[in-house]
Amino acid sequence: MDVELRKLVTYWIERVVTDCARSALVFDTECSALNGHVIQLGWVWVNSDGEEAHAESRLMRLPENVGIDPRAEAVHGITADVLAGHGEDPRLAMEAFATELRKARACGASVVAHNARFDCNRVAFTSSYWGVTVPLAVEDVVCTMRRAQMEFRGPSGRRKAPRNEELYHALCNESPTLRAHDALNDARITAVSYLRGAERGWW
Repeated sequence: MDVELRKLVTYWIERVVTDCARSALVFDTECSALNGHVIQLGWVWVNSDGEEAHAESRLMRLPENVGIDPRAEAVHGITADVLAGHGEDPRLAMEAFATELRKARACGASVVAHNARFDCNRVAFTSSYWGVTVPLAVEDVVCTMRRAQMEFRGPSGRRKAPRNEELYHALCNESPTLRAHDALNDARITAVSYLRGAERGWW
């Protein structure tokens, strides 16, 4: 390989690695109950230019004899009928998400969630129940809720952990147009907040 070609190859390898390291995998969950199973998992990849590169939303069936808590259903609107008609085998959804997490780990991309502890715990609970290994640990996830607590102030002027929509409003000076409490929508809202917060050095 001549010198110029080697330089070109080296440049593109470095560019790809750098772009990937600046990208992020942002995810969110909706669950059957506060301590229940994940019934919707949404994730979105944003690239180094802050553009959405890929997005997925997976509805998952519940185990037999497990229902949806009415309080949870009132928040996210996912019903047993919706899952019966559109839910897939949770093993397939969790394995697909695990593949995305391995991609992120391999290239050094950030993994991001709002209220990461809750989402990580629910993914761990659900994946363990179905016998799927998902490489996700809360300490490896950028939690926009907890990280923003150092910068965000509520109406009283005191620091607080913001809700997803509150953080978006604070960073974008407008409310999100997407309906909240849909896993993919919430992941997209979080992705925008993550990018805007990164510009301000919040994470």
